[in-house]
Amino acid sequence: MSGYNIATFNSRRSPVFARNGVVATAHPLATAAGLRALQDGGNAVDAAIAACAVLAVAEPHQMGLGGDLFALVHEKRGGRTYALNASGPAPAAANLADYRARGWTAIPQHSPLAWTVPGMVGGWDKLASRFGSIPLPRLLEPAIGYAKHGLAIPPVDASYWEKHRDLLMADAGCRECLLVDGRLPRAGDVLVQPVLARTLNAIAEGGSEAFYKGDPAAGIVRFSREAGGLIEAADLAAFSAEWQEPIGYDYRGHRILECPPNGQGLAALLALRNVADLPIGDVARGSADCLHWLIEATKHAMAEAGRIVCDPRHLPVDVEGMLAAAAPRIGKMAHLPGEKPAPRADTIYLATADREGNAVSLIASVYGDFGSGYLNPYGGFILQNRGSGFSLDPGHPNCLAPGKRPYHTIIPAMAMKDGAPAFVFGMTGGFLQPQGHLQLVTSLLDHGLDVQSAIDLPRFWWEGKRRVAVEDGFDEDVYRELARRGHEILRKPGHQGFGGAYIIRFAGDGVIEAGAEPRQDGFAAGW
Repeated sequence: MSGYNIATFNSRRSPVFARNGVVATAHPLATAAGLRALQDGGNAVDAAIAACAVLAVAEPHQMGLGGDLFALVHEKRGGRTYALNASGPAPAAANLADYRARGWTAIPQHSPLAWTVPGMVGGWDKLASRFGSIPLPRLLEPAIGYAKHGLAIPPVDASYWEKHRDLLMADAGCRECLLVDGRLPRAGDVLVQPVLARTLNAIAEGGSEAFYKGDPAAGIVRFSREAGGLIEAADLAAFSAEWQEPIGYDYRGHRILECPPNGQGLAALLALRNVADLPIGDVARGSADCLHWLIEATKHAMAEAGRIVCDPRHLPVDVEGMLAAAAPRIGKMAHLPGEKPAPRADTIYLATADREGNAVSLIASVYGDFGSGYLNPYGGFILQNRGSGFSLDPGHPNCLAPGKRPYHTIIPAMAMKDGAPAFVFGMTGGFLQPQGHLQLVTSLLDHGLDVQSAIDLPRFWWEGKRRVAVEDGFDEDVYRELARRGHEILRKPGHQGFGGAYIIRFAGDGVIEAGAEPRQDGFAAGW
């Protein structure tokens, strides 16, 4: 593995191996809840819902009931993989002309004007009703208990509170529900969320119907009117998550699956198309050649996706045509694309698998850290700012419109072999995600790394134009050579904003392998 300073990035973790099922999440208590569901006789979908619900309590800076969800679900019995789009649309009152008349050229991130309908609870409903085997009240028990009685904040999560001190202290709901004894929580502090517990109880008793049409919905509408948002009862009542067909690209003998637009999974597939004819496996994974190819492939793919990805219910996206088109030429020097990714944000990703061969790749988010910065005090959860993913250019396919879903950054993935999952994977990090998928897939399929090593490797993050943030851990001559080729290299220490990856591999003979992110409080476990 020449090209790396191994001592710098080695997490000293080993992959997890199990036979009855595995769960990999960003929080140990979420992983434990997923395992409990498996041990209670549940399947991979039950485990995913239970783990996701705990994360909604444990990581309000990343996701929650006011956010969205996407998932890929492989059902072993039917031999099919399904894509779930649980992203909410803009409210009916969200009018492009009104936003532009206010002088906005972009939707403000920390504003009720960035609120879209929360989709995650509708996603739970679709997952549970189609594939679940354990009643929802039992699956939500751990989450309700942690909200009611409290849970201790781990170190990485605590750092988000401190990082966003001003945002949190500016909102009355955040001050009421997300502080400990009137101050920001520190690592080890116990956060109790009784209002959120009541909302989770309502969902446990009445399902998504209660959330979108009952007291929780009334609380959202009341807060929206008080804060200047646009969400009304009809927006919530009309929402339904949607089952879709995954999109895919054949790479190194595997079919890489992503959710279709309005998500940016297409960007990950385009990036793989862009390197498919390059000898990635013939050069060291940490070499300047390999990194240059991956960076350039990323830039082309992100720019191409940024020009076209939108809600296909409003404007069709020719996914197959784009993937079938010739890949752009990658030269020896860095090129300067016309578009760039938006600022960084993070989220949660989790993967589950059971002994029957069912698997779930799931990602959920409130978009920016702590979403819009507005916490609904009647429900105890942050409202997302996903509306800031819209364009306010009336000529752009992704322009704001009532009932339209915005360009979405969160993307779960799977790599299929002979019709069954070989790898279940994903990475958090907003616009890093397609870039991260490219880096994970090439590490696994071109260089044959185990799942934990693929996660541990130093990463890059193309930030726009020729700017590339690169983790410490590569050989010094690699940084110099990338700079010589025209990349503006921003060296950063590990664990500083390079996302969080989680991977499950079906290893054969009934064995399942899993790896978790050391840059977060990640934890993979099996039984």
